[in-house]
Amino acid sequence: MSFVIISIVGIGTILFIIFLLKSFLFPRKMVTINNLIKSGKHQSAIKIAKQLLAKDQSNPELHYLLGQAYNLSGKPDLALMEYNKVNKIGQFEGIINEQAFRKAIAALFIQFNQDEEALKEYLLLIKKDPYNSDYQYLVGSLFEKRGNVDNAMSHYQKAIELDKRNDKAHFYLGKLYYSLKKLPQAKSEMEEAVKYNPENSQAIFHIGKINKDSHNFAGAIQAFEKAQKDPELKIKSIIEKGICSMISGKNDVAITEFERIIRLSKEANESEILHARYFLATCFENERKVLDAIEQWEAINAKKPNFKDVPQKLAQYQDIRTEDVMKDFLIEGNDKFLEMCLKIIDIKGYSQQDSKIIKNGCQIVAVDKSAGKWRNIKVQSTLINFFRMTDPVDESHMRTFIEEMKKQNIIKGIVYSASDFNRKALAFIENRPVDIVTKEQIIEELKKIT
Repeated sequence: MSFVIISIVGIGTILFIIFLLKSFLFPRKMVTINNLIKSGKHQSAIKIAKQLLAKDQSNPELHYLLGQAYNLSGKPDLALMEYNKVNKIGQFEGIINEQAFRKAIAALFIQFNQDEEALKEYLLLIKKDPYNSDYQYLVGSLFEKRGNVDNAMSHYQKAIELDKRNDKAHFYLGKLYYSLKKLPQAKSEMEEAVKYNPENSQAIFHIGKINKDSHNFAGAIQAFEKAQKDPELKIKSIIEKGICSMISGKNDVAITEFERIIRLSKEANESEILHARYFLATCFENERKVLDAIEQWEAINAKKPNFKDVPQKLAQYQDIRTEDVMKDFLIEGNDKFLEMCLKIIDIKGYSQQDSKIIKNGCQIVAVDKSAGKWRNIKVQSTLINFFRMTDPVDESHMRTFIEEMKKQNIIKGIVYSASDFNRKALAFIENRPVDIVTKEQIIEELKKIT
């Protein structure tokens, strides 16, 4: 009997000693893992942590340390698995700092596009630290991704209230204002973002966009000049500078910018090259360098058919691509162009009384040659306009033409168009003494004079 008692006491003593040893050694191993992580020996930390977890899967500290080691060794997917186990256990004690843990797991959720889970974590962080500006900004960005603009703006504004130097909150709030077409508020926030972070190239770029939309082209170009120092924004900024120059009538400057992008093709993506060519073609078209414009449209069409209105442009100028006479008519200088128009009216039986160059064409006052044969008949003048613009002649052009007829007391008119006439223009002259001549007829008459 005494032997049994002694045996039981002995076993109990041994178990107690083992328990004491484990209680003493286990925390030391945890410290060892933590020190290995801090010293950058992540694989060793992973090995020890996995060995310990094989014996105790319910220990949140081990899962936390293993997650840290995985994350720092470039295995974020495995890190997230371990952090999720910590979250499931729900015990944040010992080596685990709950705020640091939630911040880390939220960042991993964002990395793996689990925005809903990330939002839950940041909302918990806000409850624990309501005065943290960065948490408010991050919650705002996640609400924005969900399309919840009101909540996003509210959290961005809260972030700024807590820390007016939070340039990211200023920037993203400015972007929301910009998307809502609230340009003054957007510009104010972007300027605040740059004030607190002069290296915020995205904010500088958006200031350029806002200035462009407000028709402050000089201010826009100045901003884009600064933004293009950022390699990621270089090509976009040059394109925007070119557009500003084009809109403000500085075609030569715009052409230089767009041609520069094409030369930098190795730095630009395909979309940027296509847009540069498209705007370059627009500049050439404005300058009546139609063949150069066609060259750009054809280059675009070869890469991406149906890009913007390029197929329509190529169809519109099909005659130039196949008819040399129409090419000359559209691209010759004003003097040569007027000479061609006078030759056309000559073979149509008219003689010139007066002529002048007008915007997108010329205007001629002429008389019927045959009318001069009759002595007692008063010779009536005819007003003739030639348009060589790319867009169809619209109602406003026809109204101006009719007003000019009235002003000169002329009762008959003829309008030639190298493009077309839109429906409103045709409806306006339906019951008026005006004849129209289409592109196809112009080609036939040009062939006669050549």
